[in-house]
Amino acid sequence: MDKLMFIDGYNVIGLWPHLRSLREQQLAQARELLIDSITNYQAYTGIKCIIVFDGYKVNVRAARQMHSKVEVHFTNRTETADTYIERHVRAYMSDTCQVYVATSDHRQQIATFALGALRVPVMELLEDVQRCAQQAHRVIAPEATRQNTFDHFLSPEQRAALHHFRKQK
Repeated sequence: MDKLMFIDGYNVIGLWPHLRSLREQQLAQARELLIDSITNYQAYTGIKCIIVFDGYKVNVRAARQMHSKVEVHFTNRTETADTYIERHVRAYMSDTCQVYVATSDHRQQIATFALGALRVPVMELLEDVQRCAQQAHRVIAPEATRQNTFDHFLSPEQRAALHHFRKQK
């Protein structure tokens, strides 16, 4: 079964401590850090993520952008992220797709749950993102420290020939 998660971007930024501290002075940077975290989360979990930002907070028209396979949507100035998410939850609900909505907005949780989506509280998403990052680091870190050689593919004769060739230079 496919999994799809809508993420209320500004709701997350307002509740994740490391993003909340950036939001007043550097909102664009807070958005980018959220997108980076969700990009890694999506790659690790395989859950397709769509981050939705209210268009009234930024000076852009309604837009859809791709950031490393993560969809980022800015609603138009008159539509909230909540309304956008509710409308699209209806469109994606099916027997072959489980839809999640990451928000801590109680009204939004009730509305999307009534449509059949599962709710993910924002702080629970943060814990899951951090857990996935730690697990990925445990897998990747040993590989990163290992030398990238093809020595173990060589026969003793090939190794000797290469050693001889290096000595000649």
